[in-house]
Amino acid sequence: MEKALTVVLPLFLTLCVNMPEVGGQKEGAQVDNKGSSRSSETKTGRCSYTFIVPQQKLTGALCLNTQPAPTNHSEVSALWAELKRQQELLEKLRSQLEQEGALAIEVRALRKESSSMNSRITQLYAQLLHEVINKKDQALEQQRVENLLLNVTAQVRPWRDCQHVLESGETTSGIYLLRPQSSNRLLQAWCEQSQAQGGWTVIQRRQDGSINFFRDWEQYKQGFGNLDGEYWLGLENLYWLTKQAQYKLRVALEDWRGRQVFAEYDSFYVEPETDWYRLRLGLYHGNAGDSLSWHSNKAFTTLDRDKDSYGGNCAHYQKGGWWYHMCAHSNLNGVWYRGGHYRSRYQDGVYWAEFHGGSYSLKRVSMMIKPK
Repeated sequence: MEKALTVVLPLFLTLCVNMPEVGGQKEGAQVDNKGSSRSSETKTGRCSYTFIVPQQKLTGALCLNTQPAPTNHSEVSALWAELKRQQELLEKLRSQLEQEGALAIEVRALRKESSSMNSRITQLYAQLLHEVINKKDQALEQQRVENLLLNVTAQVRPWRDCQHVLESGETTSGIYLLRPQSSNRLLQAWCEQSQAQGGWTVIQRRQDGSINFFRDWEQYKQGFGNLDGEYWLGLENLYWLTKQAQYKLRVALEDWRGRQVFAEYDSFYVEPETDWYRLRLGLYHGNAGDSLSWHSNKAFTTLDRDKDSYGGNCAHYQKGGWWYHMCAHSNLNGVWYRGGHYRSRYQDGVYWAEFHGGSYSLKRVSMMIKPK
């Protein structure tokens, strides 16, 4: 597009001027004819020279190039490559964000589980600490136990069991020295003379959580605890006691509201260690419900001797030693929880399933035997 402009500033531009014909007309003649020839110059003029125009008044035709600049294909290709790289980077960041979101969900779940485990570890640590304190006072405890022996000076020879004690005229509950027939084993046991006509040899008792029952095989074999508190008489002692006569078992239970129930079995004994102290149980009667017959004919299992029918070790989950099956309808050697209902990853409390279920830890439990 061509236009006539008046330029006042210095410009770098292309001027279109009409070159004169051969013959060299004077400037005066050209000026005389400029009125008639300016229009023709505007039409027929062509761009032939480039001038640096000083600051002056200039009248003439300017040529403006309105054609689009040529495309730089190398720059366009570079831009497309950069755009593609940015899109790939964006997609990679989106994928990482999704993965990190899934990891965040997993981390929250692990933190929740860790909090639950920390609470459980704290409880077990408290029980362990209590046990350590008890062991430090072992010498004093031994002296106290000896002072509670009601028959230590009166008897000529040890009794066979607590029924023998009762028949000898001793009607006071307490600790007595026993020696089963056909055995040279001397053992101490609590004789319960005030319940169910007396004569009961207590083989297990839970009442305050003072003793940790999560023990190994050797400890369950020999026995542990305090005879006037929580204790386990020992599987080897239990074997020799039940070998000398036909015994029955009484399980006394008490919940946290003071309700007391019992379960009796008309036959009870255990096999020797070569058969893993396998439980042999008779018929049930009582008002607690039968939560032990399911364990009859099962071997005893501890954390270091897995003899149950489950794929894993029931002692690990139930936190005790018992005649586990797959795993337990009763767990009287489990963790003693205060208050009854408890929260744990596994059912590891002191429970009798037919009496409040597996998520209720009983307040008091005792297992006692006497001849039929």
